[in-house]
Amino acid sequence: EFYNNGVLYANSQTRMRDLTDGSSNTFMLGETKYMVTKDGTTSTFYLGWSSSIRLGSGSTMPHPVTMAAAREQINSRTVTGGTAPSSGNDSRTSYSRLFGSFHEGGCHMLLADGSTHFLSENMDLSTYQQLGIRNDSLPVGGFGQ
Repeated sequence: EFYNNGVLYANSQTRMRDLTDGSSNTFMLGETKYMVTKDGTTSTFYLGWSSSIRLGSGSTMPHPVTMAAAREQINSRTVTGGTAPSSGNDSRTSYSRLFGSFHEGGCHMLLADGSTHFLSENMDLSTYQQLGIRNDSLPVGGFGQ
């Protein structure tokens, strides 16, 4: 499950003590430029949070916060293995948001300890996914080089 195991997600009550992997091994925020739509196109820039879904839509939140998950490689354009939860108010929310950027080769991620790292789009997918999970107890050495 990629949508409620991070730090920030819909209705999260996660506290620092819940980050049993450690704040330097768990990311909270990251860049994303891709917004996968039903027709496969991309559009606009959204800030991605570690795990979960888009919050809000329509006239009450014309510029909603969009949440992302570390499901696929950084800068991927496709989502495999199903769809993300949706607010149901916008056809663009039917698919997961993926981390990525307009920077060549990767994107910036903010870890829970406050540090930022430029993560390569070629990094090991398992390591990348483990960084998005706050409490899986798996080691994640050597990710920010």
